Amino acid sequence: MRAHILVAFAICLVGVGSFAQDTGSKQKVTVQPLTPEHVAIYRVALKDYLKDSGDALNVSNTTEPFEYSKPFFHEACLGGIELEKPDVAVQVVHRLGPDVLINFKMVLVEPEQQRTKIKKNDPQNLVKKAMDEGQPVSDKQLEESVKLAFATGMFSLSEILFDKTHQHAVVSYAFDCGELCGNGRILLLEKTGEGWKIKNTCGEWVS
Repeated sequence: MRAHILVAFAICLVGVGSFAQDTGSKQKVTVQPLTPEHVAIYRVALKDYLKDSGDALNVSNTTEPFEYSKPFFHEACLGGIELEKPDVAVQVVHRLGPDVLINFKMVLVEPEQQRTKIKKNDPQNLVKKAMDEGQPVSDKQLEESVKLAFATGMFSLSEILFDKTHQHAVVSYAFDCGELCGNGRILLLEKTGEGWKIKNTCGEWVS
């Protein structure tokens, strides 16, 4: 999946579209701990992103609200499953603990602090400087810039929406490494005798 980011970033450099990363606003953090179901679903989402690569990853220690308004959420993929939609007036998020992480290379980070690092190491800074100064950017410079952006990028998980029976759930995730550097996915999961499994992808984006 990270290879896809490299391709998309190169495309965005020549002006073929972009996706604005949402830095979000302050949300109310609940004191309620995550349930075992939450933890299991978040671990499935992390495994889907890494595809068992074992890469190091900075994981936001706070979830984000699930946003229905995003144009890339294809609600038809639910196949008639009715989710328990939260009260939009109360945006509550959770703190994540180390039990969510799936390998020792992952670390939990404070989102606001990590966003400062992301902004500092955004590959777009190199491109902008080169354009302002009229200097070309070499492939090596771009590659090193993107590697640094990946190293300081941040993976975020959304709140989980269940159906009334708790047999299905929807969760989204996003990796942010700069203005034109990131990707994400919305997953529909189903509870089976072997645990939570991905049933469908309800949206996907790359910037």
